[in-house]
Amino acid sequence: MNNNPYHNYDHGIAVMQAVNCFVKQLLQHLGEHLFNNTTRFCLLLSGLCHDVAHTGKTNAYEANSLSTLAIRYHDRVVLEQHHAATTVKILRDSSTNILCNFSDQDFRSFRKQLISNILATDMQEHFKMLKELESRIEQYGNDPEDLSLLCGMITHTADFNGTARKWPQSQLWSEKINQEYRAQYEDEGKKGYPQQPFMKDLDKLHVMSKNEMGFIKVIVRPLYYQMNVFGKGAFQICVNNLDETILEWDKLYQKEIQEFEQQEQQKKQESK
Repeated sequence: MNNNPYHNYDHGIAVMQAVNCFVKQLLQHLGEHLFNNTTRFCLLLSGLCHDVAHTGKTNAYEANSLSTLAIRYHDRVVLEQHHAATTVKILRDSSTNILCNFSDQDFRSFRKQLISNILATDMQEHFKMLKELESRIEQYGNDPEDLSLLCGMITHTADFNGTARKWPQSQLWSEKINQEYRAQYEDEGKKGYPQQPFMKDLDKLHVMSKNEMGFIKVIVRPLYYQMNVFGKGAFQICVNNLDETILEWDKLYQKEIQEFEQQEQQKKQESK
């Protein structure tokens, strides 16, 4: 367990719960044939462990700081590889091996899908995966590649479950991740590392509100929308929640901008 405001045990549990909810919804809308029990369990474990031993920083920070993890993984998908490797290491420990009754071949197959699911949470894969799912919706079948893509998409989508919850729960999750971003931005400045532009001024509500609206519109809502199309309405509640959250962030943004403009106007009047 760590002290990260966002990437902690609570987040792992929330993602696992979201995975379970999404799987149930997909089975209900598309049929019980979609996943066998082993695949369902692999998805649950992937959700729980997808951010295990998280550093509370981004991949960019790890690479720029030449961290031990960045050196180990050659700056490539640093944290996701770390999470996947840590998970498998735990499963290989005799005291925590909950898969001890698996045959060697079954374990290797399970491990392959587990790693694939966790690596699918890397944002660099987002648009590629979204495009692949969109192109396969009509032709989705029993192909192992189709199943692997779907499992990765479920894990990736569940990773944003906090944003897709009903307001104000979604706001609370956003505030937690922004705490980590603010801390990283400050640390990057102190140590002379390149600072991530989207992390600047997140202590200002209008900046954070605008960032959240943009992130939802460009990344999260298109993801949930496409999963909803694939699932024939399985994600509609989440899509509705996201639409509501965009409106709520916009209200906060407009309110802050209005108050700022009023303060500026007052300063001008007082200076006359």
